[in-house]
Amino acid sequence: GTVNITVSAPVETKSPLAADQDKMIKTLSVWLVNGTTGKVEDISFSTPDAVSSVVTFHGVERGDHKLYIVANYSELDSSYPVGATIDDAFLNTTLGPVSDASCPSFTSESGIPSSIAMDISVAPGTNNISAELLRVVGRMSITFRNAVQDFDLYVGDIILARRNVSKGYLFQKEDHSKPAD
Repeated sequence: GTVNITVSAPVETKSPLAADQDKMIKTLSVWLVNGTTGKVEDISFSTPDAVSSVVTFHGVERGDHKLYIVANYSELDSSYPVGATIDDAFLNTTLGPVSDASCPSFTSESGIPSSIAMDISVAPGTNNISAELLRVVGRMSITFRNAVQDFDLYVGDIILARRNVSKGYLFQKEDHSKPAD
């Protein structure tokens, strides 16, 4: 069969501060993996520089497969060619350290890393698949408002997560495990 994958960037946030560059797919890496053996059957690397892209694989055998899709992070590209096995090192890839009070070291030129892993079943003919990426690194702002008119509020300390680690996984973890520091 033929597999057409429409990959789209993460949904726009409601923040008026979000830059258009945050929504861009600068580089796109897609691995089509055999669902039984875990071996890479086909790969696609591209530089769409757009909010969506279509990747097509031809001659895919029917059956269960897995797609690993990564945007704006190309360090895995040469390590997992056709025939390689997707292993724990691939699945547990972590992004570089983030220190307190600093933005991640990703620029508008490189884009914000996003990814998704999907199980698919391929049937004969054309298989159309839609994949919306999940943003791996996010930016956020917090606003405090005093909604109590008769009292002044004082904020002495704010801690978002005491156990926040300095690295994060490239692929979302279902078990909520934390990466080793």
